[in-house]
Amino acid sequence: MSIIAGHFAYVESSMKANGSFGRLSSPTFTKPAGQSGGCVQFYYHMYGADMGTLQVRVYDTESSADGLVKEWSKSGNESCQSQSQAIAQT
Repeated sequence: MSIIAGHFAYVESSMKANGSFGRLSSPTFTKPAGQSGGCVQFYYHMYGADMGTLQVRVYDTESSADGLVKEWSKSGNESCQSQSQAIAQT
């Protein structure tokens, strides 16, 4: 996986009430003319006995009425190492 640029965000999730959630949103990205698809790449770290669910949603307002084109989620304890994930849009 090749990373062009990126940022780091830390969301603390321990000692939270059931049903609590955090939300991160990115700015809108515009695809170059004539380009189809795209890819969202990220790393995540989910370690602990009471780990909840990480959800990532990719929207494309040109491809779908509600904009949602891909949804990915992972639940529970993964490991004590960062994991990588790519969500390709076709």
